[in-house]
Amino acid sequence: MQHRKNPGELTVMEAVDNLSSLAELDVSAPPETEEEAVAEEESTHEEFELSWHDKQHIVHNRERVKETFRVIHNYLQHVYEKDKGQLRDPETQKGIQAIMVLAGEAAQKVDRYSSIFKGAHDVESVTQLKEYKDLQQFYLTKIMKKFHVALEKEEDWQKQWGAAEEDLLDIQRRGLKDMETVRRDKEYELFFIRKEDGRPFFNRNLLRHIRLVGEFDETISDPEGEDPFLRIKMIQDRDLHEAAKETLHFAAPYIDEYYREALRHKEIDFVTSLNKAVMALMLSANMRNLMQNTSGKSCISYYSDFQLYLRKALASSEYQRFISFPPDASDRFSICLMSLSHALCTSFFMHTGERKEMIALIYRMLQKGKKDLITEPSVSSPLSFWNNLLDADEQIRQLLKQYPNGPLLKTLDVFHEEDQMLGFDPYVQDNMPGQLFQFSNDALHVTCLRIPAPVHQEFISEADIVEEFQGFLRALAMQMKGQRLLIFNLQDRTSWQEHARCMALEEIQKKAEFSQALFVVTLPKNTDFYFQTSAYQHVNEAKEFFKQLKEQIASAEQCGFFFPSHIKKEELIAFIDRAIPVIHKLFFGEKETLLRKNRLDFIEIFYLFLTLKLIEMIKPDSISFTCKDAIDIGSAVSSELFSFLRMMNSDTPWCQEEKNFLLWMLYSPSLLIRERAIDHVRLNRLVSAMAVVAAELEARRKEVNGACRKLFQTSFFESLEVQEAV
Repeated sequence: MQHRKNPGELTVMEAVDNLSSLAELDVSAPPETEEEAVAEEESTHEEFELSWHDKQHIVHNRERVKETFRVIHNYLQHVYEKDKGQLRDPETQKGIQAIMVLAGEAAQKVDRYSSIFKGAHDVESVTQLKEYKDLQQFYLTKIMKKFHVALEKEEDWQKQWGAAEEDLLDIQRRGLKDMETVRRDKEYELFFIRKEDGRPFFNRNLLRHIRLVGEFDETISDPEGEDPFLRIKMIQDRDLHEAAKETLHFAAPYIDEYYREALRHKEIDFVTSLNKAVMALMLSANMRNLMQNTSGKSCISYYSDFQLYLRKALASSEYQRFISFPPDASDRFSICLMSLSHALCTSFFMHTGERKEMIALIYRMLQKGKKDLITEPSVSSPLSFWNNLLDADEQIRQLLKQYPNGPLLKTLDVFHEEDQMLGFDPYVQDNMPGQLFQFSNDALHVTCLRIPAPVHQEFISEADIVEEFQGFLRALAMQMKGQRLLIFNLQDRTSWQEHARCMALEEIQKKAEFSQALFVVTLPKNTDFYFQTSAYQHVNEAKEFFKQLKEQIASAEQCGFFFPSHIKKEELIAFIDRAIPVIHKLFFGEKETLLRKNRLDFIEIFYLFLTLKLIEMIKPDSISFTCKDAIDIGSAVSSELFSFLRMMNSDTPWCQEEKNFLLWMLYSPSLLIRERAIDHVRLNRLVSAMAVVAAELEARRKEVNGACRKLFQTSFFESLEVQEAV
C-alpha cells in the first residue's frame, strides 16, 4: 500500500468534505471581497480553508480538486484489494455509491459555478482530469462488478433501489454530511441525544461505512514516533488518582465519623451507595491501581465508579427526604451523611489534580510538530507573545494531521450496544470539573472553575441538572457559609441545539434552596452578532455598531442574553454607556469606521468588561465559564480572562510557569477528552483581542489602566494577584 507522502496531504475524510462543499457551490454566491471570504469561512468555523471562489488561489484549488479525486480513488482501491468483504456489505455499497454521486455532482458544479479550470492550459473541465477519469473507470469496471456479484444474493435489492432511488441517494448524501459534521467534532453531543419523537439525529445506517473510511485514513497515515494519544489515558489515570487523594483528604473528618456508624445501617440505600462511593474513591487513590502498575481495573475507572455511586446516593429517597425535612441536630449520623455527601460533591468540583504530565505532553507535541514548520523565534515582546502562541497552535495541528480521525472514532465508540443513546452527560463521559485559577487582592478573592454543563440530556427538548452539581450548590449554601457561584453560560439559548441546556441552568437558580448560592448569566458566543455575520457583516459605521451592541444587551433574552432578576437593568445599561466609549478610545483610537476584525475584537474586549462588571454586581466567591463541555468556548474564555487580568495588573514578561499554565488551559481539555486541538476560531478570537490589549498597554499602560479603573468600584486593575489554583 502507498503511504501518505507527507502529513499535509488529504485524508479520505477531508476529500469527502471537499466533495460535499463542491457539490453545494450553486447555493453559495462567490464572495466579492477578502473580508466577505473570511466572514463566510468563520460562519462555518472553517476559517483555515481557502474559499473555492478565491481567484487568488485558482492554481492551489486545481490541485485540491485533483487530489480529492486521487484520494477517493486510492480509497476504493484499498477496499477492492484489501477489504473485499466490505463490498458485500449493503451499507458499504450504499456509502460508496453516495461518494460517487457526490463526485459526479462536484464535477458538474465546479465546471458550472467556479472558474477553477477556466483558462487552464491542459484541461478546461473536471471531467477531462486524469484523476477524475481514473476514478470513474475504476469504479465502473472494478467496484460495480463486485457490487453486481454481491447484489445477486440480496433479495430484491435492485428492485428496491429502482423503486426509491431518489430517496436512497438523499439518505446517502445526508449520511456523508453527517460524516463531515462528526469529523469536525462540532455537534458530537447529538450522537447521545434523541429528537423529541425518540428518533436519533444521525443516519446510523452509514456509521459502519464512516468507521471504515476513518480506519482507512489511519492505515495510510505514516506518523513518525509514538502516537501522543497513547499517553492520554495514563495521564488521565494519574490525574484522577491525585483528585481521589485530594478528595479523601478534604472529606477525611466526615469519613472517620461515617465509618463509626455506617455498618449499623447497611440496609439503607443512601448509606450503601455512599459506602460504595467512598470505597471506589479509596481504590482510585491507591497507587497499585495506576495503569502503570496493574493490568486490571485502574484509577480512572474507580474514579468513574465513585462519581456514579455518589450520584446514586444523592438520588436516593433518604437523601431526598433529608433535603425536604432536614434531620434534627441530635441525629448526628444523618447529619454526618449529609455533610459527607456535600463534602464529596465540593471536592469533585473544586479539585486541582495533576498538570505537569499534560504540560510535558503538550511540549512533546510542539517539538514533533515544529519539525515540518518554519516559525519565528520566540521573543519577549508582549505582541510577539501572542504570535508565538499561534505558532505553537500550528505546531500542534501539524502533528495532529498525522492522527486525523481521533474525534470521529471516539464519537463512534459510543455506539457499542451497551452505551448507545444513553444521553449527553459530560461527567459520565470522563469530562470532569475542577479548579483553574484565582484572582485576589485585599478587596476580593475569586476562584475560576472549569465546569462543563452539569446536565443529563436524553432528548433535545429537555435537560436535567445532575445530582452532584445540586449537592455542590447545597454545600456552598450550608457548609461553606453562604458562598456564591456565578456561572457564565456561554451557550446560545436561541438555538435549538442548546436551548434546553440553557433553560435548565437558568431555571435552577430560581429554586429557593439555590437562590443565594447560584447565579447564572447567559452570554451567547454562537450568534450572528457575536460573529458579525449575516445582517451584521457590513455594519462598518462605529455608531451603528455601538447601537446594535447596546440593543443586544437591552433586548436580553430575545438576543440570547439572560441576566438574573436582581441585576438592575438600568445599572447595566448605564455601565454599557460608559464602557463603550472608553473601549473605543483606548483600544480603537475612536475610529468612525470599524472593519469586521475591529468589531470582532471590540466584542471580545467588551465581553471581558461586562464579565468584570457582573462579578462586581454579584460578588461571587467562584465563577465558571460554562459551555456544553468546557472544551472550546469555555477554555478560550477562561484563558482570556486570566490573560487580560494578568496583563492589566503586571508589566513584567510572562514567566515560564504562566506560559505553561495558559497552554494547559487551552489544550488540555480538547486533547484529553476529544483527541484534537482547541477550536481554531475560538483561539483566534482570544489571540486577536489580547494582541490589541497588549499593544495599547505597551504603548501607554498608565493611561489605559487609569481609564479602565474608573469604570469599576472594585479594584480589578490594582494589585490584583492572578495565579493558577494549587
